[in-house]
Amino acid sequence: MSPINRMTTEMALLNWRHGQPLAERLAAQLLHLEGHSQIEPQHPLGGPDGKKDVLYSRESERWLAAVFFPTTLSLFGEVRAKFEDDLSGVAKNGCAGIGFFTNQHLTISQRAELIKLASPLGAEVYESERICRLLDSPRGCGIRLQYLEIAMTDEEQWAFWQVMNTDLAQQIARSTSQLERIERKLDLVFRRTNNLLFDATAEPPSMTRQQAVVFFATSLLNTQLLCWIHRMATDGSTMPEEARGRLRTIDVWLSKVGSPYASANWHPPAPDSLEQALDSLFQWWRNEYRALITKTRDEVVVALAKLHHAVLLLHPFYDGNGRVARLLIDQAAHELIGSAVSKELITDRPSYYAALAAGDNGDLKPLERLITAALT
Repeated sequence: MSPINRMTTEMALLNWRHGQPLAERLAAQLLHLEGHSQIEPQHPLGGPDGKKDVLYSRESERWLAAVFFPTTLSLFGEVRAKFEDDLSGVAKNGCAGIGFFTNQHLTISQRAELIKLASPLGAEVYESERICRLLDSPRGCGIRLQYLEIAMTDEEQWAFWQVMNTDLAQQIARSTSQLERIERKLDLVFRRTNNLLFDATAEPPSMTRQQAVVFFATSLLNTQLLCWIHRMATDGSTMPEEARGRLRTIDVWLSKVGSPYASANWHPPAPDSLEQALDSLFQWWRNEYRALITKTRDEVVVALAKLHHAVLLLHPFYDGNGRVARLLIDQAAHELIGSAVSKELITDRPSYYAALAAGDNGDLKPLERLITAALT
């Protein structure tokens, strides 16, 4: 994590302006992140909670979580007084210990003092330093975005997706008895989000037989995420491993098979300028995305056609560009208008290629019509 981002998280916590209910929800999310279970916020919309902001299970024991997020810097005496007040609810609610969350900085000796106050009951203190470490971790970045509105850096996005993939693989390895139930759920998501790759009316794909499900948010689209999408979309394919998830390193040209370079219809950017071209495209898309949230269905389709065609023109990968470009607009359509772009988009190959050719000449209307017709 960068020092700048670390300070941003700490300052956002210290200057908390979102009220007690959201602070309690944040605490519940962090408990889940820590691996605790049966997490029950008592009054997520606010109101009296009987000295128990959140109840949860910790190592088979029932614990109480309490939250103290003042809007300004507080003295330790104020933190201690709030802790003692919340501590009275532990025995009252039949709990074995307390998890205390505060956005204030506490020294090691101050934390030890609070834990001693709770004895013989258990106590765990989540002060600002510990909360920041959780929120700035790969698993916590999404929670940080939700509650503090601090976006992930490029490095954090890459780490986040790596962790998610690792977690899924470990869960499958540990829970073979639950594999069938997990497959049914992921198969349903697969048919809804990736139906461009497989026929949704055919036998449902199995995680053990088909390539990985691809999850991503197009509002965060950048070159690193595009490479990850390509790697996931080509899982199980015959593509050489060294080409999966990597931008091409050679010049290519788009033309009929066997045609020479000089007679090509289009020359995509050279490898040394490809990343800059992609960055410009995705900067446009991220800006456009914010505006598209309030736009009509037809206006969204216009942007989808432009994104789809632009990715194909840049031809960022040696192979698999069409698959990735279709995944992008399918996911974007889900996010922006709640629809999928079905595989019907490419069923009529001559019409699809004719629409792309028209786009090469500046006319995206045919492609827009195909996308509209393929929306489900």
